[in-house]
Amino acid sequence: MGPAGDLARGGRRHAHRRGEWHFGWALGGRAVADVWITPSRAARADSDEDGEWGLSLRFHDPAIGAFRSTWLGPRNHVVLPFTARAADGRIVLDAEHTPGVRTRWQFSEIGETSFHWENMTSTDDGATWTLRQEMHATRPA
Repeated sequence: MGPAGDLARGGRRHAHRRGEWHFGWALGGRAVADVWITPSRAARADSDEDGEWGLSLRFHDPAIGAFRSTWLGPRNHVVLPFTARAADGRIVLDAEHTPGVRTRWQFSEIGETSFHWENMTSTDDGATWTLRQEMHATRPA
């Protein structure tokens, strides 16, 4: 995975790290699991930084016509459920984890060897969005 960055207010870069993102089928092909690691395991060898390891599990729920996705972040003791749908060549995951604050994670520019991921929030019911974090992921050769 390429660089990941957290954006502070005003669009200034807060942090920049290299990481890893591993995707695969799980539970007999009934779900997709992904593991996110930042900084990458190679970068951790040269640093004391613990960073974050996380896991998402996604499966299609025909009753709602969408995917259910849950992110587990053990470092910060986080469990975040989302509803995910395809939209205009993107995969959009939406939730409201904090009352009055919508969270959107989206995958875009999806290609055979790369994608762009964004974490955004909205406090005006989706009229405007603030970019909190983005990642440019590429598959190694």
